[in-house]
Amino acid sequence: MGFLRSEEMGYYSIVIPNDQAWEVLNQLGKLSAVQFVDQNSDQAVFNRRYASYIRRCEEAERRLRFLAQEQERFKVQVMFPKDSNLVLDMIDGDLRINKIPAQTHFETLENDLQNYEDSMILQLKNFEQLTTGMEFLKEKKVVLSKAREAFNIEGQLGGSLFSRIAGIIENEDINRFKRMVFRITRGNALSVFSDIKDNEEDAKKKIVHQKSVFFIMYQGDQSGNISTRLGRICDTIGIRRYALPNDAGSLDEEWKHNEDEIVANADILEKTKQAIINLLRKLATPKGESPCSLIEEIRLFVLKEKSIYHSLNMFSLKGNMFYGSCWCPKSDEQRILHALSAGFLKEIEGGFPHNQKPPTYFRLNDFTQPFQNIVDTYGIPAYQEANPAFFSAVTFPFLFGIMFGDVGHGLVLTIFATYLCWAEKSIVQSGGLFKPAVPVRYLLLMMGLCATYCGFIYNDFLGIPFNFFGSRWDDKDIYYDQYIQSSTYPFGFDPVWYRSKNELIFFNSFKMKLSVVFGVIQMICGNFFKGANAIHFKSKINFFFEFIPQLVFMCGIFGYMIIMVFIKWCTSWNYNFGDTAPNLITVLMNMFLKLGKLDDSKDRTLWGDKEGQEQLQLILLLVSVLCVPIMLFPKPIILNHMYKKQQHGGKEAGYEEFDEENHGEKDHSFGELFIHQMIETIEYVLGAVSNTASYLRLWALSLAHAQLSSVFFEKALVSTIEMGNPVAVVIGFFLFANISVGVLMCMDSLECFLHALRLHWVEFMNKFYKGDGIKFQPFSFDLVIKVYESKKQ
Repeated sequence: MGFLRSEEMGYYSIVIPNDQAWEVLNQLGKLSAVQFVDQNSDQAVFNRRYASYIRRCEEAERRLRFLAQEQERFKVQVMFPKDSNLVLDMIDGDLRINKIPAQTHFETLENDLQNYEDSMILQLKNFEQLTTGMEFLKEKKVVLSKAREAFNIEGQLGGSLFSRIAGIIENEDINRFKRMVFRITRGNALSVFSDIKDNEEDAKKKIVHQKSVFFIMYQGDQSGNISTRLGRICDTIGIRRYALPNDAGSLDEEWKHNEDEIVANADILEKTKQAIINLLRKLATPKGESPCSLIEEIRLFVLKEKSIYHSLNMFSLKGNMFYGSCWCPKSDEQRILHALSAGFLKEIEGGFPHNQKPPTYFRLNDFTQPFQNIVDTYGIPAYQEANPAFFSAVTFPFLFGIMFGDVGHGLVLTIFATYLCWAEKSIVQSGGLFKPAVPVRYLLLMMGLCATYCGFIYNDFLGIPFNFFGSRWDDKDIYYDQYIQSSTYPFGFDPVWYRSKNELIFFNSFKMKLSVVFGVIQMICGNFFKGANAIHFKSKINFFFEFIPQLVFMCGIFGYMIIMVFIKWCTSWNYNFGDTAPNLITVLMNMFLKLGKLDDSKDRTLWGDKEGQEQLQLILLLVSVLCVPIMLFPKPIILNHMYKKQQHGGKEAGYEEFDEENHGEKDHSFGELFIHQMIETIEYVLGAVSNTASYLRLWALSLAHAQLSSVFFEKALVSTIEMGNPVAVVIGFFLFANISVGVLMCMDSLECFLHALRLHWVEFMNKFYKGDGIKFQPFSFDLVIKVYESKKQ
């Protein structure tokens, strides 16, 4: 049914022969048009027919993740598929040509993955051992080098009267280690620490380890109590110790032997690393004419297998036939029947099941998707309920534009969104900084266009007004501002207002009234959506006892208020001759406090004579007050009557509406119905006032944006230009550009976005929207792959 109401759904029974089940679900997964209903909801997941097969698929996924992590670690390039469906079709074609069942192909892949994992684990174990050994040899080399330097200086390191401990310690542990050595040796030890210039870097954690070489000489036997205690300290802290020869000749031999071991170990380490890379490259190489790497091809097939058998677990098997139920759009019925080469699909007569809600499904495109996401974040529309996104696609960017209205900032946002639309594919493929903004590019474009349009209305470009058509005011005497022409400024505000004495008062008054006008219009549109829902669902109760009185109440008070605003705008008030316009806030307050009476002041009426306006206001007040009991009493009384008829077996017309209103609740006492309706009525009446006041945020944010733009322009740019110093001008422009981007383009745009979001979620949607629907989630290979990729990211 388009974007206003969700697609008409059908509830179908589906029967598939056992030997054709995989082929049928394979076709349905490509169509993305069927949502299966679980026939085994009372059965535990691990007890279902294909639970073991699904566990095997999950084990295959684990192995694929392990291999993919190693490919990333060793920087092996993987070719990802541009079109996953094309890869799956190629796999199906190969299986069909070679007459290989999918289960057999999965077993082959399962064995291959196990072999790959076993080989990889073995190679990685050798690689880690070699890496650890290489680290040990390099540290030993450093220790021996420092020891050779000490021998060259002293001839013999400590002599035979002293015991020695040498090793490498991290710098952060040096002070702690010194204190422990001092306590154990009672201060009778010589400790020497020397920094290592080439510190090690952890390749995984990207952390540089600052280490030092240490030598400790103390009096005592190498196998004595002090040596034992020092060894325990080293083991506790994690210090590696190295044995040192007593003479320089033995030390040189040890150093050369260590060098030979480093060379031999490095050669073996490089060969092991190359063997690992070669193994990973086999998985990164495309198979035949495949458009992606082998590991990606296996991953797609495993995901498909898992999703197929997960769906088959929702069927009940009787004999050789699978029996199930599903939801699908009626517009896709023929496509599904065409895909069912075996089995059949039949719509279940008698309507939808009483214990299940039909899912909600909209056919969306790149333009409508972000607006629907905004609505879905609040709540999924109920089946066939009026979709707020239909209206929000226009009002959301426009309300943002009212708050963010500025030609310069709006053009920047428009240009950025245009770039996203133009370079969409290249941005997605490169995975750059702007990739997250690509899905909302059309939303940003609409927001930018509306902000630019409102900027032209406000006549504001980065705090500077335009004068395209020539001002209609005489600015020689800025305090009186007399007309020089009988016509008004053709489009937007006259630039003279930005130089007038009462600039802030004028813009405050205009934007405040404009905010209320748009707010009331949007809320009235929300009431009309409620009426449209009542007509569509054939709910006479909601139409006559909710929609009509709510609409009359809203129009009788706040609709009248915006009519007064337009009359006041369209009337020429000659203030120089004492012709003062009435205060609309005072008029509206007196409408309640004085039953429609006007003040006995000299203020003019908005139209006609005073008595006529007072009579009209009294009638509107009485009608609006009368709407409150109409909203409160009839609906619970009628629903209670319907419930009693239903209990006694009577089938009165409209009793289904009672079930619709109460969502299948078992207890329908009159007290509960009345309390629920009373809450709804109070919320609407009080909300009409608070929601109208809430739209004043449009005025507040628009005024704040304009004042910030003006202040940044004057303080950062104009003041530096007046200095006459080129360096100051450059610095001022740099500050102006950065502050404008950081504060206005980033922070203020986000603030305006959030306030526009709130106005739609609370002030607009609460007039008609329930948002208690269930999203249509079809059996789809595309959806399964997207969910997997989103989790991986």
